[in-house]
Amino acid sequence: MALTPIIAHRKQLAAKIEAEPGTAESLTGAEAVDIVINPEFEDITEKERERRNLDGWHPGVLGVRLGRITFEKELSSGAANPGWALKYLAACGLGYATGAFRRDPRHPLVAASTQQTLTMGFYQDGVFHRLHGAMGNCVISGEAGKVVRARFSFTGKYVKPSDVALLEPTYVKPALLRLNDAACAIGAMAPKISRFELDLGNEVEAFLDASHEDGVAHFMIADAATRLKMDPIMALAAEQDVYALFDESAESAISIACTNGSDTATIAMTKGEVIELKRQERNKLVAWDLSLGDNAADLSITFATGS
Repeated sequence: MALTPIIAHRKQLAAKIEAEPGTAESLTGAEAVDIVINPEFEDITEKERERRNLDGWHPGVLGVRLGRITFEKELSSGAANPGWALKYLAACGLGYATGAFRRDPRHPLVAASTQQTLTMGFYQDGVFHRLHGAMGNCVISGEAGKVVRARFSFTGKYVKPSDVALLEPTYVKPALLRLNDAACAIGAMAPKISRFELDLGNEVEAFLDASHEDGVAHFMIADAATRLKMDPIMALAAEQDVYALFDESAESAISIACTNGSDTATIAMTKGEVIELKRQERNKLVAWDLSLGDNAADLSITFATGS
């Protein structure tokens, strides 16, 4: 019997919010319309085996079956609540509420209208891998003049793969956001940056429930330590006293906006504290290597269009 080879680059991703956390949803081309970069799948299921006796090993027993899907997504707006963000940011703990995607620290598990779990399909040239009950982490980064990207990593309950043809979606191709015309603020300061990186810092854990066949109901964000890094150029202390922010453990309103000339995305926190301060050289200039923590746990990302 001839074998059908699997071509590595023929792969796509689909995802859908679950009505009931951990209960898998059906996936169609409508859930695969977002263009993603470098999607990858990893099966991290373990198998338990008893100690070897004189008669050899006992057959292995599968433990908790789980998997991980990673990919990158170029940021776009086009609406206050773009479709890709309603899925992927919500499953990273940033639910859409009062005009922005916000972290709600009162709900460490899953709450209707805020955090969500996903059913995710990874299709690779005829082979279908599926996760459900998935939640994850997101790292958003940008460099001056370049498209801003988000790196996602989701962990969920793994289903044995099956043969399914690639989907045929009508892909959404919105205008992408770049780190240009970027308004950046640390309190009253307007620092000049060339890059930033926002790591939600989510700790994703299994919600163990022995009433389920595999012992897991779904995955959850059990904790988070958000960090925002940036590289503002160094100025005189009388102009921008970054030392004072660090020494006094000052809490400042932080914001970074990126745009495509019409649409924007603004990252903000109300009480950002400089928790790490280093010096570096950037294009022959002295610059800071800042790491800020989100003391109020009220991170928000606001999308706007037509500005």
